[in-house]
Amino acid sequence: MKTSAYAIFGSVLLTFGVIPTSAGIIYDNSLNYRDAVYYPGNGSEVGDEIFLSGGPNISFNEFAFETFVRAGASGNESVRIRFLLNDGPEVSPGAFAPQTQLYDSGDIPLGSDFQTTTISGINVALPPGVNHFTWTADFSGVDAGEQAGLPIYHPPTVGDSFTDFWRMVNGAWETAVLPETPASFAARISTAGTVPDTGPTALLALLAAVVMFVLRRRLDIVG
Repeated sequence: MKTSAYAIFGSVLLTFGVIPTSAGIIYDNSLNYRDAVYYPGNGSEVGDEIFLSGGPNISFNEFAFETFVRAGASGNESVRIRFLLNDGPEVSPGAFAPQTQLYDSGDIPLGSDFQTTTISGINVALPPGVNHFTWTADFSGVDAGEQAGLPIYHPPTVGDSFTDFWRMVNGAWETAVLPETPASFAARISTAGTVPDTGPTALLALLAAVVMFVLRRRLDIVG
């Protein structure tokens, strides 16, 4: 019985039609730098409420953020990252304070200058139907005369972010703004997985698979 080229191609599509690709980005605020850095000070927790793309059930396993430590720091600076749901008290119309904790990184050592830190291998799931949360940064080890802070980026290229930010003051969250610039901090969130890929690399892999399949069939017939 003859096997048509269409049947061969269809068989290979079934085998190779889904190709593992890089992680899918569901939030990205790492491109539009505003030439500004916010320095919250030592032990002052601040947060950015962000909206992720996708849904209704969102989970992710990688979070990257950027910091800046000015030259001359002693080297003992660190930051603690937390993810909090905005299910706390309503502090102003439509603004609900961060409350329920989803993740706590513990202290992360910082280097000097601009630094991107990636937290991977985590498993963070938002409640069904929820597409936003607040990620917070709490700096420590910032001695007198030193500066460590969060670079300002806006707008995000994937997802969204408010132009104000959250700040912990005397044990309570409040919203705050920065003069002359939106207050969105650099971050990128992604989720790993196997997704359909129709780019050049995938098509080349598919073509190679078709050729190998045909050659193997010819060898079987000759043999």
